[in-house]
Amino acid sequence: MIKIGYTLVPMSELFVFATFREAKKTLEFFNAKPVSDHLYQSDIGNILICGVGLFEPLFRLHQIECSSITNLGCAGGLCNTLKLFDLVEVSKVSLFLPDDLHHEEIKTTLEYTPPLPIQEKGKYLATSTYPIKTSQLKQRAKKYDLVDMEGYSIAYFANKHDIPCKMLKVISDFSDEGSVIKERLEQVSLVLCEFLKKNLSKKNSLR
Repeated sequence: MIKIGYTLVPMSELFVFATFREAKKTLEFFNAKPVSDHLYQSDIGNILICGVGLFEPLFRLHQIECSSITNLGCAGGLCNTLKLFDLVEVSKVSLFLPDDLHHEEIKTTLEYTPPLPIQEKGKYLATSTYPIKTSQLKQRAKKYDLVDMEGYSIAYFANKHDIPCKMLKVISDFSDEGSVIKERLEQVSLVLCEFLKKNLSKKNSLR
């Protein structure tokens, strides 16, 4: 167990969302109570709002002990077999580096990061620090099925600490509708909550 503030948080399955809006319905349905600015205790275990990007999720995950991680959130679709609001399981995740990443130390480090396996079946996720909107970027990313902005960091943390990890993403857009995503997060949040309601066992685990 770890101590955050004055509240003890038992070691358990950790459900990780990038943003509060993605987690909103799950937090409400499973009676989540805040432990800190980003961590909640709920009927199904601990829920973390990890933030987006390569580094913020790592920082927040390092503050919490857990027995397993389930990452839930939205992603942009990159292949024509996916439909809006499809719920997708991820099989592996890689970093996608934009051409204009100029910080050489970061770029050199990231170029040596391998794809990380999640499970045998599922779709191939890219984590990008840059929206994949242009035809040029989409051509470079054609081997991927979907894209987010935090998955690789979560998988990296889980892999490094030998923690079982599962990823579920709801298709919120097709990487060319950035201004529309915010309007769809309510439905994304609902899809994720409904999945958890239907699939959690009595032991509160998806495994």
